[in-house]
Amino acid sequence: DLHSFPTRRSSDLNLVHNNLPHNAIGFIPSLSHIHTLNLGCNQLRDDELNFLLPWLGNNPLLRSLDLRRNSLTSTSGTGLCTLLRTSSSLTRLSLSHNLLRNEGAVALAPALKQHPSL
Repeated sequence: DLHSFPTRRSSDLNLVHNNLPHNAIGFIPSLSHIHTLNLGCNQLRDDELNFLLPWLGNNPLLRSLDLRRNSLTSTSGTGLCTLLRTSSSLTRLSLSHNLLRNEGAVALAPALKQHPSL
């Protein structure tokens, strides 16, 4: 059961703690008015983040992205770097309690330094 489900005009999508099945995120790119996306605590993997990255990078309204407590590894670091380079609207990014390790942090550091609003 989803904690909240967006309407066409909703600006916040909170799917935290929903144990989303790995194929359940497919509807997210069809939403166009999302300012805040919380996918925390869903065991999302690198391939699922990679699926969302084009939409995330092309969403000029997205201000906050919460990916904490998932299963993202250092592989996601490269994709997140691209996101940070293309999304100037993003002002909040939460990645705590993932599996990014040192390699992921090293990959993200330059992009974080260059991002204008994080």
